[in-house]
Amino acid sequence: MDLRSLFKADSSVISSLRGGAVAGLLSRAAGMGGAFAMSVSILRSLPPSDAGLVLFAYTLLAMAATLARFGADNLALREVSRDPAGAGPLIRHSFLVCVTLAPVSAGLLALAILLHESTPEVSSVACAAALAVFPASLSVVAGAVLRGLGRVAAGTFSELGSPLIIAAIGIAAAGVTGQITSAGAVWMIALGYAVT
Repeated sequence: MDLRSLFKADSSVISSLRGGAVAGLLSRAAGMGGAFAMSVSILRSLPPSDAGLVLFAYTLLAMAATLARFGADNLALREVSRDPAGAGPLIRHSFLVCVTLAPVSAGLLALAILLHESTPEVSSVACAAALAVFPASLSVVAGAVLRGLGRVAAGTFSELGSPLIIAAIGIAAAGVTGQITSAGAVWMIALGYAVT
């Protein structure tokens, strides 16, 4: 049996795989585009020092959200794809992991930002970033559950794309009016994760 006959026999499977791969790649590209759009909107709307503070807070937010998940997203992806019908207790467990570890991660995040500088604006940035830890970690777990259920594009877009696109739109809109601050930009990022 040669390889061509194998592919001809299962052309519907190959078409399905190709369609899923394209959707997955497009959702990943949308996620990267969202991150790029958010960065551009931050850099164009804020002075350099404020933009640096926002991007610093966003980097720490991503690290804190990873700590808050403590691998619950990977476990959810593996177990949901293994048994979608019995995934309820696992999803609750993943939620509880995020609820339990988010305050610790948020505290470490706020401390790291406040050690950088302690002004009212920086304190507001630290507060916004700390409050975004739980929704950021939960959006990744939700994306993993969606991917485990076979909805790869929706899961990837939930994790990577939609929060940052929402944040980019909010930051750009506020930047056009001239009413954006570094704290406002971080609140927009927090809002993007909360909506997702």
